[in-house]
Amino acid sequence: MYIKNEYDKQYKKENYKQFKVYLKIQEKEELDNLLKEKNISSSEFIRLSINALKNNKIKKEEKDN
Repeated sequence: MYIKNEYDKQYKKENYKQFKVYLKIQEKEELDNLLKEKNISSSEFIRLSINALKNNKIKKEEKDN
């Protein structure tokens, strides 16, 4: 018998991994506001960030000592 919830759960388990990160409260609120302003989901943001990294469009800033 086909049970959609069980199928969906198994499909996600086989095809997806969760990306979990801890941010400071202020950073998370700022990110949420920016994503809302730009109408971008969290998943879309991660995918866009991956592509930007692949294309060398994101570089880590050097910290002054």
